[in-house]
Amino acid sequence: MARHWLVGPANIDLGSEVTAKGARLDDGSVLARELEAKPNGTGAFEKTIASECDDREQQWLRVGAATEGDENGRSTLVGNIEDGGRDVERVQRILTRITPPYVDQTRLRVYVVDSKEWNAMAMANGSIWVFRGLLNDMDDDEVALPAGS
Repeated sequence: MARHWLVGPANIDLGSEVTAKGARLDDGSVLARELEAKPNGTGAFEKTIASECDDREQQWLRVGAATEGDENGRSTLVGNIEDGGRDVERVQRILTRITPPYVDQTRLRVYVVDSKEWNAMAMANGSIWVFRGLLNDMDDDEVALPAGS
């Protein structure tokens, strides 16, 4: 009987973009016969997405509020933005705890959106947005859990 080892090479850095060629097994894993690894963030479209996120972040900071646009181009207020204070410091502490070691935390910017909604988002440019409703109703461990956990 053939033995298959599903072990990744130790020389691939955490956070790398990995392409595997091989066969998908019944359990959903991939038995790779060939791996290619490169630093994440090198995809052709990633710079465009980060630039669009920069534009959105700057737009929201200029007006001091997060907004949503509809199909007719009208903007709706989501909530005012805070970039300092007790809630922002709380989110920064949570991020320090859960950020993977390959992410440069100095590139992350934290904002709190003054909204009762339970929501949070991380943009491709390193901006993190957490809604006050989530912070008010959850403890730090609950806020730290990823969606779908």
